[in-house]
Amino acid sequence: MQANRTPVLVCLAILAVTCCIDPFRPDIKESQKLVVINGYVTDRPGMYSAEVSYSSPYDSPAFIPIENCDVYIEDNEGNQVSYSDSGGGRYWAALDRPFLKAGKAYRLVVHLADHSEYSSEFDTLLPCAPVDSLYFREEVFEAADLRFDLYGIRFFVDVDGSNEES
Repeated sequence: MQANRTPVLVCLAILAVTCCIDPFRPDIKESQKLVVINGYVTDRPGMYSAEVSYSSPYDSPAFIPIENCDVYIEDNEGNQVSYSDSGGGRYWAALDRPFLKAGKAYRLVVHLADHSEYSSEFDTLLPCAPVDSLYFREEVFEAADLRFDLYGIRFFVDVDGSNEES
């Protein structure tokens, strides 16, 4: 009498598929620190931040701040607003309504302590489209790696925009 080998082969196949996962380690040659500048503005007055840092290796991400920079925002009419150094590579500016206008172009300029300068291209601030409706739906999300479902709320915003609005 011959034994049924199908269950044994299926178990071995499942074991082979689940145990042969090798991590992917890309060969990236990182030879220099790059300057990373992060900031944004909208047409709303208020406090705006900019972060100035060095890039970090892909396999050990970290925020490496650059301090003692001269940071300012400039519009296409030559007006400037300076950012204050709050330490840790973070800079803050209070931007008011007369400075922030849809249709004007802005750029961020950063001078490092070693006298190098970085500036973005001028970018036009587009008007915001008016909000048509704001609503939510209760949803259940099936999580493949969890043993239970996640219950949550998804928010939706409908806008009525044109090609001239952001």
